[in-house]
Amino acid sequence: MNIVVVGIFLLFFAVEFHVEFSLNELNIRHVLKSRAARRFPDFFQSKISDADCARSVEYTLAKARFQRWSEVYGRIVVLLVLFGGTLSLLEDLTQAALPQLLAFSQMPGVAFCIAVALVFSLSGLPLDLY
Repeated sequence: MNIVVVGIFLLFFAVEFHVEFSLNELNIRHVLKSRAARRFPDFFQSKISDADCARSVEYTLAKARFQRWSEVYGRIVVLLVLFGGTLSLLEDLTQAALPQLLAFSQMPGVAFCIAVALVFSLSGLPLDLY
């Protein structure tokens, strides 16, 4: 049963990654076509200058290109946390570090959730800083 659940999870995980990645690629292609054709929305023509619009397009492209690698990195982190033994390590660490809290039934679970959130926050910090 566990193998089936893991298989279904990985299938949905891969499909969702493919959809996100494909949408990002479609957005990049659309912006590149619009830039090549010098076709900007009419709404922007009267609101911002051509130079500002060009800078906006360059920013959008840079952000979308960075999103490619950010998405891959995030997926690798999730897979490592879920299947790399990180969860059991965090559970052992929280129980060893907080033995006095074991008397309260919810505290080990709360400490474990905080530890998992901390792992994800720290792993995403380099991308957020960039």
